Amino acid sequence: VEDSIDALSKMSQVIHVSVAKSADQFYDALRRRVYTTPTSYLELIKLFLDLLGECQGKLSTRLGRYTKGGEKLEETSTIVKNLQAEITKMQPVLKKATEDTAALIIQVEKEAAEAAEVEKAVAVDSAAAQQVADEANEIKADCQKDLDAALPEYYSAIKSLDALDKKDIQEMKSFAKPPPLVEVVLTAVCLLMGKKETWDEAKKLLNDMKFLDNLKEYDKEALAQNAKLTQKLQKYIKREDFVPAAVSKVSMAANSLCMWVRAMDIYGRVSRTIEPKKESLRGAEAKLADAESALAIKKSELKKVQDRVAALRAKLKKEEEKSKKLEDDMETATVRLG
Repeated sequence: VEDSIDALSKMSQVIHVSVAKSADQFYDALRRRVYTTPTSYLELIKLFLDLLGECQGKLSTRLGRYTKGGEKLEETSTIVKNLQAEITKMQPVLKKATEDTAALIIQVEKEAAEAAEVEKAVAVDSAAAQQVADEANEIKADCQKDLDAALPEYYSAIKSLDALDKKDIQEMKSFAKPPPLVEVVLTAVCLLMGKKETWDEAKKLLNDMKFLDNLKEYDKEALAQNAKLTQKLQKYIKREDFVPAAVSKVSMAANSLCMWVRAMDIYGRVSRTIEPKKESLRGAEAKLADAESALAIKKSELKKVQDRVAALRAKLKKEEEKSKKLEDDMETATVRLG
């Protein structure tokens, strides 16, 4: 206001002169007097100040709005530039991610197809191995069935040997001239133990502290392979009196040894009879071992391929998530920019 005093003074002069002229004209027209007082000027100045304040307020409001609008425009311009730069930056990244994902999909499909082929081969080999195993088990069961026919008598003989003690052995050793059937039984034992078939050799066996243990641990499988020894043994086995019922009447100790000799004979002959089956079993087991070995290698290969496919699928999932996030970010930026 201080800067406008001169202009306001001049304006007041103009107003005073014009009001005076208008008052004279009013008087001439209506014959009524109008007087201009200091109060009128004060009211005029007050009205001016009020209008000035109102205008200044409006101008200030508009200026504030303009300033804020300019700031918003500048801020928006910055955001737009940033969004445009971000979109420009994301476009090649998104393109690269899309290409990588597409390449991974092709690789996963290829590896999965390879894994499926290996899995089919493993299934075929597994079925073949199972068939060989079934055949081997069948042969084994057949062999065991034949052996089971001989085992009861063998175990019965071993049980009978367990019942013998030193007194029983001493009883047989005490014979200067043993009963004929006792001597027959002991010479049969000598034959199986690889000794001369004489009573003197028999007494030497009886004097051995491990005599009974040697009988229990006798290698019956070796006897089964020795057809010549088994044939020699038949001269005893075929005797009508070489049976537990007859020997037990002479000596219970000799009876146990008789049962043992007969059990060895039965086991050896049965075992030799099933030798072709055992040979087939060994062949089947060897074939099974080869099949299982080959199967194990293929299973190992399958696991490697499956692990590789699993790793690729995990990587593909991450790439797809990455691409999705990039797409979402670009869409968000585009929407904000739009």
